Amino acid sequence: MIYSTIMCATKTMILVAIVIASACADPGIPKKIDINVPCANSTSYCGFNGECKQNGPVYVCKCDSGYSTIDITAPCGAKGESQAKLALLTYFFGWSGATAFMLGWTAWGVSVLMLCCCGSCCVVRGKDNENGGMLLFGWICIIAYCGVWLYLAITISLNNCVDKKGVACKSW
Repeated sequence: MIYSTIMCATKTMILVAIVIASACADPGIPKKIDINVPCANSTSYCGFNGECKQNGPVYVCKCDSGYSTIDITAPCGAKGESQAKLALLTYFFGWSGATAFMLGWTAWGVSVLMLCCCGSCCVVRGKDNENGGMLLFGWICIIAYCGVWLYLAITISLNNCVDKKGVACKSW
C-alpha cells in the first residue's frame, strides 16, 4: 500500500513537471494583433479581404471577419481559423488537443493529451490491479484534463480565439 502511494505521488510529480516545463517553453495563448493601416480614401487598396473605411477624421483598412493585419505591408492578409470548426473539433476531439495544436498552442495541446491519456490508462490499470494509488492518480489526471479542456473550449468559443501569430479566428 505504501509503495503504491509513493509511486502515485512520484507519477503525479513527474506529470506536473512535464506540464509545467511545456507551459514554460510556450507561454500560452497569445494576444490578438490587428494593426490599423492608414489609407487615403474609400477607393484605397486594403488587400482582397478588407476595405478602406472612415474612422473619425482618418481612413483605415477594416478587415473582413476572420482576417487581420499583422504586417503593415500586407493589410488584411492574415487569415484566422474558423471559430465554428475549432469549437466542433474541441467538443468532439478535445481529448487529443487537436484544436490547441491547430492554433499553435503547443503547451496546451501536450497538456491536454498527456492528462487525458495518463488519466484514462491509470484508471483502467488501477481498477484491473485493484491499485488505489494508481486509481487516485488517474482520477486526478482526468479532473485536471476536464478543467483544462473546459478552459480551452470557453477560450475558443468566445472572442479570445487567436492563433500563435496573434491572428483572430473567424467569428461564428
